[in-house]
Amino acid sequence: MIRFDAGRIDQATHWPVLRNALAAIALSPESLTLTEIGQTAELVAIVKDENGGTLDGPEVFWSSSDTTVAAAAGDGARALLTPVGNGTAIVSASTGAIEANVAVTVDISQRSVLLEIYGALGGDEWRRNLNWGTAAPLDMWHGVVTDAGGNVTELGLRSNGLSGLIPPVIGMLESLDHLDLGANSLTGPIPPELGNLDYLGWLRLEHNELTGSIPSELGDLPSLESLRLSHNGLTGQIPPRFAGLGYLHVLEIDNTALSGPLPRELLDISLGRFHWNETDLCAPADTEFQRWLASIGDQIGNRECSP
Repeated sequence: MIRFDAGRIDQATHWPVLRNALAAIALSPESLTLTEIGQTAELVAIVKDENGGTLDGPEVFWSSSDTTVAAAAGDGARALLTPVGNGTAIVSASTGAIEANVAVTVDISQRSVLLEIYGALGGDEWRRNLNWGTAAPLDMWHGVVTDAGGNVTELGLRSNGLSGLIPPVIGMLESLDHLDLGANSLTGPIPPELGNLDYLGWLRLEHNELTGSIPSELGDLPSLESLRLSHNGLTGQIPPRFAGLGYLHVLEIDNTALSGPLPRELLDISLGRFHWNETDLCAPADTEFQRWLASIGDQIGNRECSP
């Protein structure tokens, strides 16, 4: 911040200069493209006065227009940028009433994303890893299916000896519609970045060692038809945001440590299969909710909540 001592400064002479001191912010570099996972880049804000001189005092605030693309962590006049997902975000630096913007583009190849998955999940020890890490086309890598444009649409690595934490970079496979990592030794939480997969129709993570709560971001998957999370150490409740899963037909969450009442928001979903047995979940006893349960052709887990 700029400070002055009224006892030492001739206000009539110097106030206009102080009032207009913060004239502009120059950002360096003027544009950025991030192409590698884990890559970081620094932005520097230079605050100038009306005469073009550099001001060191003003505090600079940083923000990103889309934190699902790029995150900006500011430390005074400098900000560290990290890629989150492909796309373009506007990173802003502001102080007082002035602001400057930089377009930050994230363009990480699907090959790079798959290699990150391979490394994070112990790929060298997989039962089947044909062509992974080679120059072969991606649709020749075991478990990978691509469309005519070369975009990864399916990743099927079921019962393949995967271990470790599910890497958030899977959320960068924007064309993915089938993801099956079931029956492995995956641990830790389900990454909320999976909620970025707008075309995902099938998500299978059952029979692993996953822990933590179900991320509410899974309720943002507009195309999801089948969600199978059973036989994991998941805790907490079913996110009410699941009400937004208009196409969901299969929901399997049995044999988990989920607890509490089933959310009434589920009434907005027309399920055909719902397995929630061997949990601490319970169903509201009112007529409307029980009628909804009875409408599900394949439903296991009929325990009513205590009054």
